Amino acid sequence: MRDGLDAVTAPRITVLAVVAMVVASLVALVIGWAGFQLWIPNVITFSNLQAVSTNPNVEQALYIYLSAGPLMAGAGLVLGWIAFLIFRSPGAGWRLTLFIPLIWAVSVLVYLALVATVCEGRFACGL
Repeated sequence: MRDGLDAVTAPRITVLAVVAMVVASLVALVIGWAGFQLWIPNVITFSNLQAVSTNPNVEQALYIYLSAGPLMAGAGLVLGWIAFLIFRSPGAGWRLTLFIPLIWAVSVLVYLALVATVCEGRFACGL
């Protein structure tokens, strides 16, 4: 009979969890690489906007957010692998690895779609 003083065993990490973690890591690396490819166009686009803007802090914040893809992917990878290996939580590991960069990528795509449709290509419309 078990009582409250028995040692709690760590959950097993299955082969499926390892495969899910590797796939999530590959997706995070691809998103990080795609975010890295935005750095040069962001510098070219936002350097002119910040020079002529009435509110350069907003454009600087937008520039930093659009350029944060590799950092988001790196944060997702580090936090996901820590949760996976150290805390023995496979589900949380692949979710952190996948969703942190994916949320950044979707929000950047939504912003670019809004710029293309509503703002007629002006990155700082309404600011």
